Amino acid sequence: MKKKNVFLKTLALVLAFMLVFSCVGMSAFADEIEPDENGNVVIDETTTGTVSGDVPGYVYVYEGGDEKIAVDVTVTGSVGDGVEVDLCNGSSAKVSTGNVVSKGYFDGIIVDNDDSKIEIETGAVETGNGNEGVSIVSYGEGNTTVTTETVTSDAEGVSVKNYGGDVTVTTKDVVAEDAGVEVAGERQVQQTGEDELSLEAFKELGAEYVDEYDEIDVYRTADGKTYGKFRYDDDIYFAECKVITGQGSSVAEVNGNVTVSGNEEDVYGVKASNDNPEITSEIDVFGNVTVTSTDSQFTYGADATAHEGSAKVVVSGKVDVTGEGEYNWAYGVNDEANGKNTEATVVVSGGIKVDAGDAEGTRAVGVFAGARDEGFAETVVSGGIEATGQYARGIEAIVSGDGTVEVNVEGDIQATGEAETGTAGIYTNNLGGTIDIHVAGDVDSTGDGLNMTDRPYDLTLTEDDVTAGTTRVEVTGDVTAAEAGARIDLVCDESKMDVIVDGTLSGESQSVLVSEETIADNLTLTVWEIKENKDGNLVERKAADGTTEADEELEKKIQYIIKIDPAQEGYITTQGTTAYESYNVAKEGDTVTLKLNIPAGYKFISAFNGTTEKVQLLQDANGNYYLVVPRGGGVMLSLELEKIQTASTTKLTRAYVTFNLNGGTMDGKTGTYTVETWIGKAVKLGTPEQEGYDFLGWNVQQVKADDPEFKEPDENSEVQAGGTSIKVESTNVTVTAVWKKK
Repeated sequence: MKKKNVFLKTLALVLAFMLVFSCVGMSAFADEIEPDENGNVVIDETTTGTVSGDVPGYVYVYEGGDEKIAVDVTVTGSVGDGVEVDLCNGSSAKVSTGNVVSKGYFDGIIVDNDDSKIEIETGAVETGNGNEGVSIVSYGEGNTTVTTETVTSDAEGVSVKNYGGDVTVTTKDVVAEDAGVEVAGERQVQQTGEDELSLEAFKELGAEYVDEYDEIDVYRTADGKTYGKFRYDDDIYFAECKVITGQGSSVAEVNGNVTVSGNEEDVYGVKASNDNPEITSEIDVFGNVTVTSTDSQFTYGADATAHEGSAKVVVSGKVDVTGEGEYNWAYGVNDEANGKNTEATVVVSGGIKVDAGDAEGTRAVGVFAGARDEGFAETVVSGGIEATGQYARGIEAIVSGDGTVEVNVEGDIQATGEAETGTAGIYTNNLGGTIDIHVAGDVDSTGDGLNMTDRPYDLTLTEDDVTAGTTRVEVTGDVTAAEAGARIDLVCDESKMDVIVDGTLSGESQSVLVSEETIADNLTLTVWEIKENKDGNLVERKAADGTTEADEELEKKIQYIIKIDPAQEGYITTQGTTAYESYNVAKEGDTVTLKLNIPAGYKFISAFNGTTEKVQLLQDANGNYYLVVPRGGGVMLSLELEKIQTASTTKLTRAYVTFNLNGGTMDGKTGTYTVETWIGKAVKLGTPEQEGYDFLGWNVQQVKADDPEFKEPDENSEVQAGGTSIKVESTNVTVTAVWKKK
């Protein structure tokens, strides 16, 4: 990220204006404005007028004296070297231009606003030579609005630093290097003391570090004086200062895509940050965020970091991050709330894909969410997460100091990396606080499926730094891992862990592996089914020497979810189960008795347990059907019913409707999936979406896709609209989404 010396630049512009003013001049209130002999338009007094045609140089608006000014200028053509508005004292300026190009010394649009009102509207902004696209600094109670068509820059696309005031930036696509859009709420540090102390003299004051504001370290002495650590060229000195906390808001809206490439140490797609409790920072992207870096240390897609106040990023499309080179750490989402009353929020309506490559030391994390000191971080992803690197994690959540993290993912998680590096589908580390993760899909990992701990991850921390915490992870699909399905390390006496897998939990090494110190009574493990590992164990405990053995005591504590065939909801209720959150559960060896509610017009034949292989249930002395919960669970209850025969009725027959989304997405699902129902029932059709395509409707064929009678649909096939229903007429029905490219 390139930093500018605004004072020197402004001084140079003023001197240039003074040199040309005597020759060209510019009278106030002029209707027609002509560029000076250097092709520039410089305004320092109240002016209303129009520049007909292009401005070869720059447009610069500032106050020539101490009095406020009012400017309203329109450039009908393009601007060749940037637009800058620098106002204070309650002045106002409205500047409208065509396209803005700046490949010389200046950023495309520069705003320095102190207690003034500034409106800028331009066409496309394009910069080169390392110049930023849009750069805004606001102080006091300034009000700034910048609207452009697009921003293309070989440096940062849009940069907002808000020390006070309201700032709104609106554009379409942003294409930039190193950073796409960055919005920061800041506190201003002003030097108030004349004495400038050396480091040795400052140490004698015994001041304590407070925080860093605007890249200045701030300290406070025992008698309440505030000092700042200032830099002038290569010199460092300490002086009394005051920290100014302004009020306001910053919003950057991108009505298109953000595309970033770079090779700086840190590369960002979009970043909202805040160090001011009285300012809000928000970025809204109504498109995709795509970031590619080479030889960078950190690469981020969407970042919300709040040290004070709130920071929020909303992406309506996908986040795609690619890092190339050794030791490149790539993050799809970085969501951090690092202080009391701070709030960081990231919402991604599409999926997240992070690829850090397989070079040495690469790290890929789909979502990192962290909170400390009572901060609150929330991440919502309405699609799946893919993370690929030497070290890969779909979700990584860390809290301390009563921080709270909530992560909701409406899709599958895939983590692909080397197992020994700590690869995991979901990783949590709770040193005191609350972690709540919900995944509406499957978790698949080449390392661990779930890796959950409350052990200090930093070598400078000890177990004394760990306070009571609560960690809850819920996966509504399967958890499949090449190492441990769930690796648990729970050592704090007062901490709790709650693991819910509403599917099958399995790991090639261990399905569940707990550390030697894990406190079994503080762990609640709830699963529908758990698979044995190669040694025939469900739960193993790892000893200090690295060996493992079966943990039968913890195995007996597992709660198994008792499911009922979704097509027969309401036909069966159970006795002998316990309500746990929204689930009915029982433990191995418990007896579960069925209470039947046979629908009118049908008679009961038998009751079964199982999915693909169904086993008929036993009856007790009273004729009630029951089962004893087996080791490993996997209970799915169903009934065989027969329609009461009349002249027009037949036996109720199960049917399968296969949905082929054909490249689209619907309700978090992709690809092909099957729904069980009965012949004669109605099945409602939803409305899928696919970027770049219009949905024409559903092609319905009452056969399987591999049936010789099946005809591959195309744009001319007969279709049925989304939101309607179909009647199931055969045991296998294929429903295919039909698309037309936009």
